[in-house]
Amino acid sequence: MKRWQQKCDAQKRIWIIGGSSGIGLCLVSLWLQQGFFVAVSSRNACKNEALSALASQYPNKIFCVDVDVSNQADLQKASDSVWQLWGGIDWCMYNAGAYEVMRFDRWNSEAFVRMNETNYMGAVRFSTLVAPKMRLAFGIQVQVINHGFVKTRLTAKNNFAMPQLMSPEVAAQYIFDALVRSYRFELYFPFALRTFLRFLSIIPNTLALKITKKML
Repeated sequence: MKRWQQKCDAQKRIWIIGGSSGIGLCLVSLWLQQGFFVAVSSRNACKNEALSALASQYPNKIFCVDVDVSNQADLQKASDSVWQLWGGIDWCMYNAGAYEVMRFDRWNSEAFVRMNETNYMGAVRFSTLVAPKMRLAFGIQVQVINHGFVKTRLTAKNNFAMPQLMSPEVAAQYIFDALVRSYRFELYFPFALRTFLRFLSIIPNTLALKITKKML
């Protein structure tokens, strides 16, 4: 989510939820290298060693604030802190994620609740807080990022082959470049995997299931 038609200037103020590891951490580093001001939130952002190292390298450019996305009051407090710090935000990114591997015959309802709270409801809570502030001040542009398999602590749980698996550094660089140059609603990569998934969506389900079963 970003200010409508805003130029990519060195005074950009960014708030990312989920920036303590993986793609999020790599994006934080790229933004700081460009001179942007970056607020980083996660459950333990303030105690994260990698973020502390970046704070030493880029003093007065990075602000860490712990937040639990399942807690509305916690998000409100974090939002107020970030807005008061810089008087507003130009870009907001929700990058928090939870993932548990489960077989269809071994579903865990508690794991589903955790994933829903983080991946969906957390994004809803975050958006309901920041969207009105940004829309009132500037107008907003909402973008959705759909990427392929990235080597992180979450995908490390998978026990199947992940086509076109990429490093978080590569994924972050693509996202960084795409956000700067594009105002499309959906940003997706890699192209080959995206094309294959679209192909699966238009063929009969029985055929699609046979193809994916062979891949697994």
